[in-house]
Amino acid sequence: MKPDLLIVATYKSWIADEFAETGYVDVKHSLGLEVPIFPEDKPVAWWMPTEVAARFARAGAELNLATIDAHWLTTLPEDLLGRDIWVGTARQALDLGMKELAYCKPAEVKISAAPAQWIEVDYFVNSLLQLGVPEEIKIQVTKTFLDIRYEYRCFVNQKQVTTIATYLTPTGVFGQDGFTRNLSGEVLAADYAQRAVAAIGENQPCAYTLDIAELATGELVVMEANPVWASNPYDCDKTEVVKAVIQGSYTLGHSKTHGSFQWELDPYLTWYAQRRPLLPKA
Repeated sequence: MKPDLLIVATYKSWIADEFAETGYVDVKHSLGLEVPIFPEDKPVAWWMPTEVAARFARAGAELNLATIDAHWLTTLPEDLLGRDIWVGTARQALDLGMKELAYCKPAEVKISAAPAQWIEVDYFVNSLLQLGVPEEIKIQVTKTFLDIRYEYRCFVNQKQVTTIATYLTPTGVFGQDGFTRNLSGEVLAADYAQRAVAAIGENQPCAYTLDIAELATGELVVMEANPVWASNPYDCDKTEVVKAVIQGSYTLGHSKTHGSFQWELDPYLTWYAQRRPLLPKA
């Protein structure tokens, strides 16, 4: 299964360039300022931030995208997580009077003004709501402190971990001067991720990214999962990345093929898209 085109809609033009260099599929770069139009009988695939997907969907684009929902992590075996995880809306967190220190983050999106952090839960939620986001936005909270040394990005395609790369080390993150991959750690993390994928069984989409954290103790845990079509490829093998992206975003006409893992606009992304001009089609 290969589409006629992979549309990469982002200002990060180097991602489109790296995907095109694989030669696996034709790639078109878009800044995401207008909705690409293509014939219904021509299959396409997509790579784009979730915010761009939200604006495209609002403008009427047909999208067939696989995703991981906010509660998915809480369904995994406890030994894979190494921590407790609570998921709910910002409103629910306030109603429960959650005031303790915890690691808090928006569950399904990254918001630069409210990054993942160790903070009092109610303070985090109130700071988030002061941005004007809807109270229905989902957040994740864990009271277990994880002393993380490394993090690894794994691309999972049809229950196989096909490529992995380090993106966080004790001295910095991917892209910073002096950043060096932990290649020996990647071997162990890839094996752990594959065992985790096997343990998860059928409760997973056809393609996604799985982030594995290595703790100071050397223990490995599942950190988070993200939609494959919106995940930074870092130094992963770009051909395998493209194959996974295609698997998770293959779009043909009006077909929806991902069942319970079908991406849809959530309250935050709906709010985000509605606050911006309706994109023209081109």
